[in-house]
Amino acid sequence: MKVNGKNKGHAADILNAFFRPGLTRTLIMWFLVMSLAPLALISAINYIQARNSLQKSIIEAQQTAIALKTAFIDNWFSYRFLDLESQSTNIENTRFLDELRKALQAEGNDVGSFVGSYRWASIVDKRGADLKAFRRTYGYYDVFLIDSDGNILFTAISETDLGTNLFTGPYSNTLFAHACKQSLKSGHQTFSDFEFYAPSNNVVAGFLISPIVDETGAKIGIFAMQIPVDKIDAIMQDRTGMGNTGETYLIGADLTLRSNSALHNEEKILSTRVDTEQTRKWRNEHIMENKEGNSEFGFIYRGHHGKNVLGNRNSLHIAGIKWGLIAEIEETEAFASVAQLKNVALLLGVATGIIVLISAFMLSWRIVTPLLNLTAVAKKVQEGKNDVRADVSSKDEIKTLAETFNIMLDTLNEAITEAEQSRDKIDGILKSVADGLIVTDINNNVVLMNKAAEELLDTSFSQAANNPIGFAIKDEILRKKIVETIDQKTTGYLFDFELESDYSDHPKIMRARTSVVFDSQSKEIGIV
Repeated sequence: MKVNGKNKGHAADILNAFFRPGLTRTLIMWFLVMSLAPLALISAINYIQARNSLQKSIIEAQQTAIALKTAFIDNWFSYRFLDLESQSTNIENTRFLDELRKALQAEGNDVGSFVGSYRWASIVDKRGADLKAFRRTYGYYDVFLIDSDGNILFTAISETDLGTNLFTGPYSNTLFAHACKQSLKSGHQTFSDFEFYAPSNNVVAGFLISPIVDETGAKIGIFAMQIPVDKIDAIMQDRTGMGNTGETYLIGADLTLRSNSALHNEEKILSTRVDTEQTRKWRNEHIMENKEGNSEFGFIYRGHHGKNVLGNRNSLHIAGIKWGLIAEIEETEAFASVAQLKNVALLLGVATGIIVLISAFMLSWRIVTPLLNLTAVAKKVQEGKNDVRADVSSKDEIKTLAETFNIMLDTLNEAITEAEQSRDKIDGILKSVADGLIVTDINNNVVLMNKAAEELLDTSFSQAANNPIGFAIKDEILRKKIVETIDQKTTGYLFDFELESDYSDHPKIMRARTSVVFDSQSKEIGIV
């Protein structure tokens, strides 16, 4: 009979085989590994290269943007310092301050009483128009003339700081006052940095200061300009080419903003502190002057809004004041195109995995099904059905295996038939032997006993088979004698023994002989 290896039951066997150790699962797993591993490796390399390339291009774009804005701010301040230099060295402004200063000394009053007096007003009416026109023309918030003692003797818009002493009065703790002292001491132009200035209704203000010297070279006071922040803020608000989440902003030494946020209206100048890895690196490098380990400008870090950003930095130096210029864009937007590439690679991997899995199942079906068929045939042979044969319908090595298996079954059946025939002959010979015959294996277990032996020992082969020979002998003396003789495993050994007879006066005298049985390699395998 033939066993068809293409029956539907094998499909379930193959599916079940995937979930347990075996050839099916091994084949499928290796197919998946061999197909997906190279794809995953290539996709990972492409993703890393694309991400690194994109990050490099974004960093370069940020560096270009901050370089342009740095240049704009430097240029803007350069022109302001030129205005400052022009007005601080203007002979008319020098005479104006000198006349106010001498008038104050002549009056002998404090600066608050002097400002607003007839003498003060007449001097301002005569000489102040040019400075007021200068302020309006160049867009400055205010301009100041301050003597070397810190007395504010003239301002263009006359706010509450006019007539006060900047060094000892209510505004002595301002950055403006500190910058004026520095300018008088060093003789150079200074910048106060931005601060909330109370006389201007606490608006954010910055001051450019330059000393004024008379014809003899003596420092008689200061010329100062209060600059607006809108020009600088406007350039920082420009987000051209920065996407939806990109922005640039300025920070000071205290890490608070020096420009308003372009994305978050609530984040204002001097009101928001930006403490990130990028700003700390800038402060360590330029404020703490610790340059070690700060060579990397563009990198990914946690932004002050809690999201990862890709940021870059630059530094501005304005008359002794240092600002940091930071450019940032959220990581998700910066690498959106790479994320799409990753998603495509994942989809491709899943699709490839499905195709390979289906192909692997089909190939496993072709390989494993004949093996399952052989297994089914082997089980039937084990059950005693020697007439079954494996299916040889395939045209590959499996066919050769099946044919060889069938030849083996034919050979086995022939051997079994010959063995049965030989056994029948031996059984016939043994039955015809009048002497009792017992055969044991190497462990003295009975493997054969003829009818004569059964009658002599009053037992049966069915009871003695596969049991020690002593189990088949009831007589204790005889059992002991036979066991001792067999243990010697000697060929030709003779011994006599008695058996009870139906006639008590005449017992049976029996003679026994042993012979060792050897296999084809001359190895002892039993005793007869």
